[in-house]
Amino acid sequence: MAKKRKTLPKEITSFLETGDIDVLKEQFSQCEPDAVSGKYGSNIFSLTPLPREFAFWAKEQGADVNFKDYYFRAERPEVIMCHVLRLPPFMAASKTA
Repeated sequence: MAKKRKTLPKEITSFLETGDIDVLKEQFSQCEPDAVSGKYGSNIFSLTPLPREFAFWAKEQGADVNFKDYYFRAERPEVIMCHVLRLPPFMAASKTA
């Protein structure tokens, strides 16, 4: 079995911007579920724009929503949901309350 990548491809942001779910799934399936965006980066949930369908698929593949980066910081779940639902960040508190 081929070894999976520990980092996301450099082109992942352009794939996210195009929103092609099939290409995203193909690229992400070649990586570990918690592959990072760089040496000090976070996992897929910290990148934007994150298509809703892909976010749920990545979670099913084992990507951790509470992933802690190199500095042991975790993206707050309400911020991640703002990325997924495409809400402005200031609406995060009102949607989770």
